[in-house]
Formats: sequence, C-alpha cells, structure tokens
Amino acid sequence: MERSQVWLVTSALVLMSSIPLLQAAHVWITGHSLPGWVIWAVLAAVFAINIAVAGYVLVHAVRLWKPLIEHGCRLCLRCHYPLPDEPASGTCPECGLGYELKATIAAWREGGLATRRR
Repeated sequence: MERSQVWLVTSALVLMSSIPLLQAAHVWITGHSLPGWVIWAVLAAVFAINIAVAGYVLVHAVRLWKPLIEHGCRLCLRCHYPLPDEPASGTCPECGLGYELKATIAAWREGGLATRRR
C-alpha cells in the first residue's frame, strides 16, 4: 500500500473516532449536544472518504494486474517498467533501481511490496 493510501485510511479512521470527542467537546463548551444533522454530515464525509480510498486502491490494483500477468511478475518494484528475462540482475532502464529478477518476482508474488511510483 502506498503512503498516500495509508494516510487516507488513517485520516478516515481518526475522523471516525473523533466524532465522540467532537460531541463531548461541544457539550462541555455549550452545555447541549450537537444537532443530529451535524453528526450525520460527519458520518457521510467519513463514508465518502472510505469509498474514495477503496475506489483508488481497486483502480490501482486493476491497473497493475494486466502488466503483472503479461510480463510474469517481471516489473520494476519502483516504476513498474517491464524488466527483461536476461540478465538475472541489473538496473531498471526506466528509473535506475537495482534488481535481482528472482527477488523481484518473489516480491510481486508475495503481494507487490514496493508499488510506489516516482
């Protein structure tokens, strides 16, 4: 998962957990609770963020499946450029990241560990 995805998921969870704190702070300051529409608006925003994150992750995964299948998991871990069969190790012609073909294939098969684009 990319850093931006982790940040979005973390932000959504923090926002969701802050609703009771928001309610408690408002009661403490004003002496009465938040209107129901405010709570529903915050929940709707959290839901929209979660849907956006899920959509982003799904689109990113689908965009990677085709090249991974076509090239037999021989894609650069940084820029996703197709790597040649030979040599067994070298540097990516696109971004310059060093690779060992067996380790790269294993990393993709274990879950696509470093899928960050530059």
